[in-house]
Amino acid sequence: MQYNLKIKEYANDISVNYYSVHIRRNGGMEEDDKRVDKAGKQCFGNNISNTWNNPKTGKVEVIPEGFRVTYNPFEKCEYLFPEDRFLTEDVFYGMEFEELLPIVQKGLEEERRVKDFSNVMRSLRRTKQNIYTIARGSRWDLFVTLTIADNELRNDLDKAKKYVGKYINNLKNRSCPDLKYLLVFERHPTSGAWHIHGLFKDIHGLKLKRAINPHTEKLIVKNEMQVYNMSQFDKLGFSTATYVQSNDKVTQYILKYITKEMAKEFPGKRSYLCSKGLPRGTEVLFDIEKEEEIPEVLDRVFGYIPEMIHGKVVRNIYTDSDVKYMQYRK
Repeated sequence: MQYNLKIKEYANDISVNYYSVHIRRNGGMEEDDKRVDKAGKQCFGNNISNTWNNPKTGKVEVIPEGFRVTYNPFEKCEYLFPEDRFLTEDVFYGMEFEELLPIVQKGLEEERRVKDFSNVMRSLRRTKQNIYTIARGSRWDLFVTLTIADNELRNDLDKAKKYVGKYINNLKNRSCPDLKYLLVFERHPTSGAWHIHGLFKDIHGLKLKRAINPHTEKLIVKNEMQVYNMSQFDKLGFSTATYVQSNDKVTQYILKYITKEMAKEFPGKRSYLCSKGLPRGTEVLFDIEKEEEIPEVLDRVFGYIPEMIHGKVVRNIYTDSDVKYMQYRK
């Protein structure tokens, strides 16, 4: 479908994106036609094999990465040709394969480096977007920080995630059946150990006690808010909690723990845990003729025109177009 206006309703506010160019959303992703032939070789597209007949050796060999095969009808044989992205034809002719191979390999290494960085940034954006929609989709009660006492567990991300997830599930079964959570793991800059920042809601049954400074024996207050400890997390390690004053601010705050370094160090791994079934906002798309129609569309969707509390225009250098981001109070 085609649209240029996206409206998303969250727990506390409404997000509106207006695009200067139309966006096209497909129902599914297109994939290359991959299959295996009768001989067991993988084939791509129109039954093109990944092997070639080497006229020098007289053997069937795997096509080296970075090359494609061209058939010479005059000599009636196949020969290798570098992919266009590495060498032009005028450079290729007159060079032996042994001379071409290191040049192509250097080009492949550079391409992989660029591709790896692109994948890291794509993973980072996807993770941040997931956390953003989950955080905005609910009204949270507490902002929490958890530290794992076990030295082995807190230095292994996979073990830490598994342990904390099991610990919270046991807590839900024992005393907090409705507890919902969003937890983000952060590596400590000096010790390298993992600790957790997150959000809790539906906290009935959770035992809070006012945090006290052991040296001064005074109550711990941060940003004019009382800090609490959660008794049920004493066996896990150390915990603090404060009541959420602004859902929007706490959403922006928790996003800062998702860094590029983490995405590079743990590609393909999620650095967060969350309850199943958490709301992520409801989305509706429109194709309108001009920006001035937005209030009318909002009135049609919500039955009133909400108050805009924030707006900015961002330039997309890849599409050479503008996106206007607006936030409305419900």
